[in-house]
Amino acid sequence: MNALLIDNDLKTLTKLGNLLSRDGRFSSIWYCSEPAVALKQVKQQLPEVIFLAARFISSSEASSSANAGGGIALANQIRRNFPIVNLIFLAAETGDAYAAFQSYPLAFLCKPLKMSNLKPVLDRLFFVTSLTNVGEAYACGAVTSVNEAAENICGRIINNKENITDGSRMLYPIHCFGNFEISQPHNPEIKLKLPTRLSRDLLAFMIVNLDRTVSRDELMSCLLPKRTGERAVNLLHVNLYKLRRFLEQNRHILGDTAINECYRLRLPMGICDLADYTRFVRSQIKVSAKTIKEAEFYASLWRGTCFAPENYPWSDDLQTELEVAQENLLLKIADYRWQQNEPRQSEAALKSLIQLNPLSEDGHCNLLDQYLQRQERRKYIREFEEYQKIMREELDINVDGRYQEAYQRLICS
Repeated sequence: MNALLIDNDLKTLTKLGNLLSRDGRFSSIWYCSEPAVALKQVKQQLPEVIFLAARFISSSEASSSANAGGGIALANQIRRNFPIVNLIFLAAETGDAYAAFQSYPLAFLCKPLKMSNLKPVLDRLFFVTSLTNVGEAYACGAVTSVNEAAENICGRIINNKENITDGSRMLYPIHCFGNFEISQPHNPEIKLKLPTRLSRDLLAFMIVNLDRTVSRDELMSCLLPKRTGERAVNLLHVNLYKLRRFLEQNRHILGDTAINECYRLRLPMGICDLADYTRFVRSQIKVSAKTIKEAEFYASLWRGTCFAPENYPWSDDLQTELEVAQENLLLKIADYRWQQNEPRQSEAALKSLIQLNPLSEDGHCNLLDQYLQRQERRKYIREFEEYQKIMREELDINVDGRYQEAYQRLICS
């Protein structure tokens, strides 16, 4: 990735350049300290990300308060000419944050810069860029199918990241697995509160019905079942307006997330854990060397329930669909890891499957077969006895005869 650093504070430029070099993911780092040539330099070099001082002024204008927000004006010019470039603001104080976010930057970093504050922002930058690149490749014909485009995400999303499971989960602003909440991706402890309870329900309903246009009547019957008439319709429209305004005001966190006039939610990848998970499992990508890390990443997002502590009856169908999808995903991961002679990883996937569905015949039988092939006597006996107990208590049947015969042989030995 190529980066352009724009600031008249040479000390900050040098320090940021050193931090980016230490990160190791940037192929080129360019510098600019004069506003007169900044826009021209952007046009010439076409950087993928611009780190820009919110108060970027030349030394001759340093005493003029009228030019104190020059970096924000420059950012607006850049955004008009280069709408997809990633902008990250630098500032000595947070007072410029509101004005800065009108140009929809990826993040706002306060000085003095530290690697501990910079790294989460860089992780999100590369995460979002990897997904955007794949989408552009599909649009221009560089890849020929949605599956191929999705497979290309695998590997890119985990580039230079040793701990994809924990690190990438922190990058999602909208969390639906487990507790339903919105937070700052680089600081998950800071939560964003939706304006009303109904606007919160609206967002959840549209995430459940992602990539589908819903009707006003459907919204009314699901979200306002006990209300009728014009006052109920007006209440719905008021809360839709509030939700749209909330999404617009938080574009620096939620990207291009928006609701169109036909009640359809546009939710870019990298914003919502449930949305990305649903898209991945529905694409039915074959687990391969290219996609295994991505498959394990999405499997790790699973938390059993969605939208806690709410109890939305209209999310039950999606919940059931995803439970089945998670079982199939774990089976694919286990099979791939076993074929690659990685029995421990395969065993872990099967145990996760059994924890999700204790009655999973595929999970128990695959695990028993693995223990037999690896001649792990104690593990086989323990797993068989647990499986037999569950089958008798829940279904009043016995485990398949061949597993019983193997169990008796191992007990006698």
